[in-house]
Amino acid sequence: MSPWYAVARGHKPGVYETWTQCQEQTMKFAGAMFKKFESEEDALAFIAKHASDKITGKPSKKKADTASKPDNYYAVARGHKPGVYRTWAECQEQIFKFGGARYKKFESEEEALNFIAENKVGAAASKKKDSTSDLKRKRSAPDDDDDDEDDDDDDDDDEDEDEPKERSKVAKVSDDKPSKSKRSREDVFDETDAVVVYTDGACAGNGQKGAVGGIGVYWGIDSPHNVAEPLVGVQTNNRAEYTAVSTALRQAISLGHKKLILRTDSNLLINSMTKWIAGWKKKGWKTATGAAVKNRPELEEIDGLMQKIKVKFEHVRGHQGIFGNEEADRLAREGAKKGMIRK
Repeated sequence: MSPWYAVARGHKPGVYETWTQCQEQTMKFAGAMFKKFESEEDALAFIAKHASDKITGKPSKKKADTASKPDNYYAVARGHKPGVYRTWAECQEQIFKFGGARYKKFESEEEALNFIAENKVGAAASKKKDSTSDLKRKRSAPDDDDDDEDDDDDDDDDEDEDEPKERSKVAKVSDDKPSKSKRSREDVFDETDAVVVYTDGACAGNGQKGAVGGIGVYWGIDSPHNVAEPLVGVQTNNRAEYTAVSTALRQAISLGHKKLILRTDSNLLINSMTKWIAGWKKKGWKTATGAAVKNRPELEEIDGLMQKIKVKFEHVRGHQGIFGNEEADRLAREGAKKGMIRK
């Protein structure tokens, strides 16, 4: 059944049949209100209930002027990851399926930050809830056998039990006095013109004979670059995660992007590429205990691709309703299903 997109408040309120059309009417529109429905009747009812303007098809002069302004700051005071975002698409990702989301568009970053400061009540409670949920998740060590991982535990807040010395080299610093090493890794990344991509891996029957993995790369709604493919080679969840990342990097380079923000729910992958890999290479790809680093070919491929494009890794919580992550997860599972069919 084809969806119906109701735009109650936008440049041109009405019912649209594609997400692209809906985006055109809500992009850069302050206070936009829209929703997807399975029937046209429900979509029209939504518009009738929420529309503040008549559906004339002609945006007011104020709306037209707002749409023409290039610089916008989207403040998310209550959402999956509160902060200031430069595009409506990024803002949407943070408020999608978040109860009580609070956000607003501003023409200056200062106004956006003030809005967040004034409306952050309740954020602590939400964070506490997320932390409690995280504690219930099963953790696995990165140098344990890949096949022992739980396929559904994508938010793998893994710590490498064989790398205590590597972790000790990463200084713990306060927010007001960051170390030079931390600044060199994080602060130098200028997000201007950076593109955002979400990656994920899945492996049905992970750790068992006949396991089938898949990779998911999500660039955006209806993007022709989205990937849902079976995992080639050894079938494990970790390899699926790594392969999804290398696939996204190759795509970004091929498309001519210079900077990439890569969001994943795998802390294992992020730690491997930002904390441990330098030490592993110095020791000839050995862990602190002298064991061979697992998935070395995949890690080396990612490391090589990162020499051709600036990359910033960002961790997102898995299965928390974060739109981009949910889509990457869906694509990864679709890829795994394709692998099952081919078998």
